[in-house]
Formats: sequence, C-alpha cells, structure tokens
Amino acid sequence: MKTREKVLKTALELLNERGVDRVSARTIASEMGISDGNLRYHFRTKEDIVYALYLKLVEQLNHNFAQHQATSVNLSDIYHALRFMFEQFVAYRFILLDFTKIMRQYPNVQGHYRQLCQLREQQFLAAAKDLISNGFFRDDIDQEQYRYLAAHFSILSDAWLARAEGLLEESAPNQLDYFVRVTFGLVMPYLTETGRKEYEHLLVTNSSERSLALRPAIPAALINDTMSDEERFQNETLRPILKMQNPLLLALFRQYIQRRKNEFYQLPDPQRPTYVRQALQKDVTLRSTLKGIVIGHFTEAEWERYTALSRSLDKRIFQLVTQRLLSQLDRLGSVS
Repeated sequence: MKTREKVLKTALELLNERGVDRVSARTIASEMGISDGNLRYHFRTKEDIVYALYLKLVEQLNHNFAQHQATSVNLSDIYHALRFMFEQFVAYRFILLDFTKIMRQYPNVQGHYRQLCQLREQQFLAAAKDLISNGFFRDDIDQEQYRYLAAHFSILSDAWLARAEGLLEESAPNQLDYFVRVTFGLVMPYLTETGRKEYEHLLVTNSSERSLALRPAIPAALINDTMSDEERFQNETLRPILKMQNPLLLALFRQYIQRRKNEFYQLPDPQRPTYVRQALQKDVTLRSTLKGIVIGHFTEAEWERYTALSRSLDKRIFQLVTQRLLSQLDRLGSVS
C-alpha cells in the first residue's frame, strides 16, 4: 500500500473514532509513525485529507448507482442501492456525524455536495420513471411529489447515523438494518399493488438472510440424518439463536429479578437454581417474552417448521433457556 493510501486509511480510522475536531494532520502522522512533513507531501492540510475521503465515499456510491441504473430499475435496485449506501455511510461515518461542521469548515466539500444533491435528485427521478413503467410506482401521482420523495430520502439518509449514535443503545452498525427499513418505507404511499407485494417480499427475504448470517456457529451442535426433526431444529435453529440472544436473555432475567424486589439476591447460592426454574415454569408473561425473543428471529421456512412441532419445540426452548441461565448465575449480578 502506497503512503497516500496509508494516510487515508489511518485518517479514516481516527476520524471515525474521534471526530473531526479531535484529529489533526499531526495526529495522523504520529499514529502512522511518519514525520509531519512526509504526510504533508501527500496532503497539504487536514482539509485535503477530509476532502479525499469524502470523494472516495462518493466514488463508491456512484459506481454502485451506475450498476443499478445500467438496466431498467426495479424496486429491488432501490432497496439494495439504499442498503449499500448506508453500509458505506457507516464505513465513513465521521462525515455524517460531523456533517454540519464539515460543511461549514470545508468549502470544497460543501460545493461538491451541493452539486451532488442535484445529481442524486435527477438519478432518483429517472429511477422513479422506470418504476412507474415497470408497474411498481403509481402513475397517478404528480411528478412534484416524486421530487419530494427524493428529498425525503436524501434528508433521512444524511441524518440517520446521528440518531443511531445518539438515541439508541446499540452501536450504529447494529442499527443499520432498522434504518434501512425505515428509510425504504418512504416508498409505501407511492406503490402499486404489484409494488407492495414486491416491497413485502424484499423485507422478508433480506431480513431472513441477514438473520441467518448473524447467527453464531456452534461446533458442538451436530447435525446428522438419524436425528429427529425436533432435535435437528434445536441444533440448527434454536441453539444458535439463543447463543446470539444471550446478552438479552440475561438482561431480561435481571429485570425480572428487580421487579420482584430482588428476592433472588437474598437467597443463598444453593437455592438460586430453584428460583430460576420456578420462574421459567410458572410465570406466563416471562415465558411469552422469552419465546418471542426466539421466534422473532425465525425465517419464514423456520416458522413453518416450528408451527408443525410447536408443542415439543416450546419445551426445548425453555429447557435450553434454563440451561443457559443456570450456567451463568454469576452473571445475573447482585443487589445494588
């Protein structure tokens, strides 16, 4: 990797971590172990570095948009282009999180961004025409309303990262799916019946694929042809979901303890397993919540398998949850 690219890579990492105000050209040079003069041979100022990173982001987005517009645009193109854009925004998140500062401090970025907004509006309106022709968007809506839709997409796309960082507990990358769905939902009033069916299909299909990709592997959860359907479902689906949701399971049970006046924490250690077992056996609300945490991550195919075996699989869900909690009693904390 050439020095110029190393500078940009290091700068991106530091800017994403610390923000524009807390990173200087000297900070970047020091992090790289090179002299300030060496860095300034490639980039005279920090503004030059920020502008170069901004252009790299734009270049990647332009390339992706061009691929989707190479043929007639359908609703899937809009969804996947939106998702790719949000993924790139996470990768270059300092630009969105310090958006106002950058626009005020760096005129070259501001000037380019103004032109870019005009280009994006033209691209969106061209895509909307294709979507109307292909039967996904309504043809009885005034063109000006589609122009407003383009503006809504732009405003929400530019602002979502700040909301994700500032108002939600999970990190922004983990909230990407949620904000893609929220932003994509802007098209709903403009869809034909065909468009709505495709919209629902896209959300279900992509949600299922991502849910499967997020699940951790469990080497001990063996799969073979001699297994019963219940055991296979347990090892293929239930155990990976429960492992993925383990922090939430612990947090939920801690809350359950607190709502019952912290009685659990007053018990001697030998009695605590009994408390956990009885809670999972008798508390209907707790059982329903725990089951929802698991079922909510099923794919459509897994839901169909579950409904055919729900009675026996429900037993397995609570057996597995009980085992998980009992093996982590020390992580349930203590009374504060």
